[in-house]
Amino acid sequence: MADPGRPDKFCIYIGPSRHVAEFTMSKYLHDLLSRMPAHPDSHESSNQKITVRRLHEGEWSRFRTIRLRALEADPNAFGSTLARELAYDDELWIERAKKYASSANDGVWIAISADMFVGTVGIFFDDPIFHMWGVWVEPSFRGKHIASRLVDTAIAWVRARKMQGDILLGVNPVQTTAVELYRSRGFAPTGVVEELSHSPGQKIIVMRLRLGHGQQECSPGDSLQAS
Repeated sequence: MADPGRPDKFCIYIGPSRHVAEFTMSKYLHDLLSRMPAHPDSHESSNQKITVRRLHEGEWSRFRTIRLRALEADPNAFGSTLARELAYDDELWIERAKKYASSANDGVWIAISADMFVGTVGIFFDDPIFHMWGVWVEPSFRGKHIASRLVDTAIAWVRARKMQGDILLGVNPVQTTAVELYRSRGFAPTGVVEELSHSPGQKIIVMRLRLGHGQQECSPGDSLQAS
């Protein structure tokens, strides 16, 4: 019951002895709210809606930022290096974004959460082979199937081209999650194993997805030209 002298204070009688326990309204509300489930809109940013779409031409600076972030965070996942791409001038990044945004045979797709780039995948065509490269997701957003969506989007785009050739990619076998993702999408090892030139002792295995338009052979280095 409420204490008439203190409208913000409650008195509760506990047990046969009618022992009185008093606590203020603020403590009561605090205890009550602490036991309530979180509002569905109160999730952290990493749980917000993820959008996957093609890179826009004017987003070259944002693309550069996430690409450099990927090379810094996971250097053994890529054939390129942070030092190499840090040396690229603005004009080169602008040209890359323009090509990846509009080319009929090359493209980059990004995953976006709350207007932040959190993942990438790229495709380029080196007749007669398509190459998947630059697959990466920001570490704090992993485990949310973002890489799966990026890879699926890129594969669907290639299939829509209805061109001859398969898709090749290179992956470090220590990245078991990535290897399993590619296997689940139909990629299989080609038997080609390459040395990662900038990291002695690190290997890259080449995997291929057959698109059903013909069977192409691959040679060492094919999958790393722009990874």
